[in-house]
Amino acid sequence: MSDKIIIACTHCKHSMGIDEKKLAAKYGQLATIACPKCKTNFKITVDASVFNNKQKVSNAGFKTEFTTDIIIGIDSFKSIGYLSAEGEMTKKCQLSLKVGDNQLGRSHMVTDDEKMSRNHAVLVVVQRNEVYQYFLKDSGSLNGTYLDQYKLMPDEEVKIGYDDTFRIGRTYFKLKS
Repeated sequence: MSDKIIIACTHCKHSMGIDEKKLAAKYGQLATIACPKCKTNFKITVDASVFNNKQKVSNAGFKTEFTTDIIIGIDSFKSIGYLSAEGEMTKKCQLSLKVGDNQLGRSHMVTDDEKMSRNHAVLVVVQRNEVYQYFLKDSGSLNGTYLDQYKLMPDEEVKIGYDDTFRIGRTYFKLKS
């Protein structure tokens, strides 16, 4: 048995496992990952949120693909934060953010939350000089997007900051640095 970090492809959701020690050597960097299933390249921030997906597993008989060859590049980066997500039907996870539109919903994460629309909301990250600003917008969802107890109107955009909590469906999200 060895400790593996479970990474899901951002395109096809294929699960891959990377040896924790190999990934830890890349801490504080941006790793480019090549999905062996769909051949899409995507980037992950190698920070504390990645190591929350650690599992002790045996490679034999486990359906997740384990490899260290999928790390194809490392870049330095300035963290723009991430979303911590958890709910009744959503296993606790962290979602990396990028500058621009970050789509939120069942189509963009692994969840059984039936109250969450496929394309429920958008978290827009804007960089102005050296400062990042975050704007939450409901995408016309059926069940609404809530910032604390306030329900956003469809297409309404509100500014949020670190440690603000919002809810889509039964899943709570918190913006973390």
